[in-house]
Amino acid sequence: MKQVQLLQASGVPVQKKYTYDGSRDAKKVNVTLELENKEADGMGMALPAGKIRVYKADTDGTDQFIGEDSIGHTPKDEKVRVSLGSAFDVAGERKILAVRRAGSQTNEQDIEIILRNHKPEAIQVVAVEHAWGEWHVTRTSQDFRKKDAGTFEFNVPLPANGPATVTYTLHIGSLEGPPPSE
Repeated sequence: MKQVQLLQASGVPVQKKYTYDGSRDAKKVNVTLELENKEADGMGMALPAGKIRVYKADTDGTDQFIGEDSIGHTPKDEKVRVSLGSAFDVAGERKILAVRRAGSQTNEQDIEIILRNHKPEAIQVVAVEHAWGEWHVTRTSQDFRKKDAGTFEFNVPLPANGPATVTYTLHIGSLEGPPPSE
């Protein structure tokens, strides 16, 4: 087998994203790079499925390998998402503080998400939460975005070398009267 380099692009603008999904992996915060496959950024060709390797210039200017991922076929002008694994200096913890029966077929859960940043700079972490059936967030310590019928996200700013906490109450089942605004 012989490997052939298809494309090399340097200086491509990327967006680094931190994601915490505590119900699926209780401690790990995942790191993803997102970039646009655009000609203006030195790319802009259809990318076949395969491995993509990411390098970053070290303090002495040499390229340092920081990760690789497999991508699917990606047309030009589309987003490419490269998973770099887990952050070693950002941690998360998710706790269900209480569960209450709110009716014959409904319940409420009080949930706490604690994120800790051990980096010397502030970052933002997307805390992903999942719900099923008919659900509503009735109380929350910060705004969230409903992504789809069973997923919602909190964008949590984390200070340098510091923690942040999100708390919310999830009502699963029908509510009496109109649902709270989301």
